Amino acid sequence: MKINFGLSNRAFGMMELLIVVVVIFILLGLLLPSVTKDKQRPEQINCVNNLKQVGLSFRMWAGDNGDIYPMHFRTNGFNGEALAYPWAMYNYFQIISNELNTPKILICPADVKRQPASNFFSNFNSSAISYFVGLDARADTPQALLAGDRNLTNETSYRQNVVEFTTNSITGWTDDLHQRSGNVLLGDGSIQKVTISGVRKLISSTGLQTNRLVFPMK
Repeated sequence: MKINFGLSNRAFGMMELLIVVVVIFILLGLLLPSVTKDKQRPEQINCVNNLKQVGLSFRMWAGDNGDIYPMHFRTNGFNGEALAYPWAMYNYFQIISNELNTPKILICPADVKRQPASNFFSNFNSSAISYFVGLDARADTPQALLAGDRNLTNETSYRQNVVEFTTNSITGWTDDLHQRSGNVLLGDGSIQKVTISGVRKLISSTGLQTNRLVFPMK
């Protein structure tokens, strides 16, 4: 009696192939998030380092100017708070340019939509900045929001071009930079990487009634 194994072998081969394909897809599903995280990690580290330098520069400048940040500095013909507009807030960083050394640190590595300026004067403006500035941050408010990623959002409270964040505000992060999270520089120089719930806790712990932030123009 002749026995034909061809059909059985062919079916078994197809089954093996399907199993291999399924295993490959499973492995890809496990590996891709890890690869994405590995790619984001250097960007996250560089962003934190940028904000650390920004915080140090603000404090160094304030140390030479009566412990006053540029946002509150007033002298003949100059009023720091008058610069609190999306198209003018770059002046705060221009004022501390000697401490910053380079405008490159004002661009978050994850902010692919923006390019750093080559210097602080000829081609420097708010479109070359990835970070907001906290108008209520002072040398004696260590928990105040001094600066942070520009993808922080608030849909409820606006005062001219200054965004007011309170404990009752609907606060969150957009997907623009760090996938619904972000980095915040506090008045004491520390950097907090926080999610939506984390940034709400930061705002509630500043000790301020309002937290006015000015963002670079879009």
